[in-house]
Amino acid sequence: MHAEWKDAKYYFPNGDITLLVSKTLFKVHRYILARDGSTFENMFALDNVDRQATEPSRINQTSGRFRSGSDTFEQDGVSDENPIQMQGDTVDEFRDLLWSLYALPHEIMLAMSSEGDTVKLSNVARMAHKYHFGTTESWALQALLTCVQTPTAASSSDTPGSSSTRGGHLETHALIQITEAAVLCMHPALLNAVKLKWKARISDRKDLGAAINVTERLGLRDLCGLAYYNTLLQGRDVWEAEPLLNREQRIRLLSGYHNLSRAGEQLADLPPELLHEPNCAIDQCNEGWGGFWQRMLSPDPIIGIGAQVLRHDRLDIVGRLLMAVSIMSAVDNGSLSELLPRSFSAEGECVKPALDATLAYWRKTQDGLMDFFQDVL
Repeated sequence: MHAEWKDAKYYFPNGDITLLVSKTLFKVHRYILARDGSTFENMFALDNVDRQATEPSRINQTSGRFRSGSDTFEQDGVSDENPIQMQGDTVDEFRDLLWSLYALPHEIMLAMSSEGDTVKLSNVARMAHKYHFGTTESWALQALLTCVQTPTAASSSDTPGSSSTRGGHLETHALIQITEAAVLCMHPALLNAVKLKWKARISDRKDLGAAINVTERLGLRDLCGLAYYNTLLQGRDVWEAEPLLNREQRIRLLSGYHNLSRAGEQLADLPPELLHEPNCAIDQCNEGWGGFWQRMLSPDPIIGIGAQVLRHDRLDIVGRLLMAVSIMSAVDNGSLSELLPRSFSAEGECVKPALDATLAYWRKTQDGLMDFFQDVL
C-alpha cells in the first residue's frame, strides 16, 4: 500500500483499526467507531468472540494473526495490507463521518449554527444512518434543520455563482443532499423545511431540471408535480432544450400539456361544491355560485373578473385558482361584495363556505399537479 493513499487527517499512527474506502486508507481507534450502538460495535464484538474461540497458544495478540494448522491468518483491519474494505461509501462521506466522531466542542458549536456546512452534515446524517450511529444521526439532522431554518447572508467567501453550502444560502447541490438525508432518515421537520426551499426555487423557475430529477427519484410527488408544471409553463422551446431532462420526462410534459389544456378549458364550468348554511336556499345559491365562479375563472377579460386584474395563461390553472381565492377573500371582507349575484348574496351566509371551498380547491389542485403528468404507454 502506497503512502499517498493514507488519509491526511484520519490516519493515526496509534490507531488500532484500518479501513479502506475506495483507494484511501483510514487508521482510527476501535473505541471511537464502536460507540453509539453502531454496526462497528457488533462487528468488533464478533471479532472478539472469534479471537476468544481460538486457542491462545496459536494467536499473536500484537499482530492480530493466528495459526490454523500450517496456515497463518490475519484479521481484517489490523494492518495496512489487510484493511476492512468499506463498500458503497465515498472518501468524502467516510471522512465526514469520522469528523463527527472526532469533532472538538467548537466544531460542534459551529456545525449547530447557521454557518454549518450542510453538505458535510448531510454526509454525516446519511452515514450515521447507514452504520446505526443513533445519536450522531439525530444530532446531524437537528444541525441541518437549524442551518436550513435560520436565515443568514452569504458568507464573505461566497462569490456570485459559487457553490455555497452554508445554511442560509443554499445552492442546488447542497439542497439536494439535505433532501436525500431528510428522506432517507425519515425526518418530517427537516423534510418540511427543505420542501419550502424547493417550492420557492421552483416558483422562481430555478434549476427545474434538477428539481424534477431529485423529487422524482425520492418520490416527493407534490414537489415533482410543481416542478413539471412550472417547466411546462415556460414553453416547449425551453424544456426541449433542458439538458437534465430525459426522453420519458419530455413525453410526460407533452402528456401534461394535453391534460392541463383540457382542465383549463373546463375550469370555469366546474365550481367546487359548497357546504351550505342551514337556512340557505340551496338550488338558488348553487345557481348564483356557478355563475359567479364562471365570472371569476373565465379567461376572457371582457367578462372574467380575474382576467381583468391579471391575465394568466389558460394552462395556469393554479394561478387562475389563486386569483379566485384572492377575489373571494375580498368578497368575504366586504370590499367586493357588490360583484356577487343577488341569488348568491341575498343573505350572504354562504360567502365564507365559498371562500373555504375555493381555497381547498386551489390547494388540492396544487398538491395533485403530478396527476396531470402521467406516463404515456
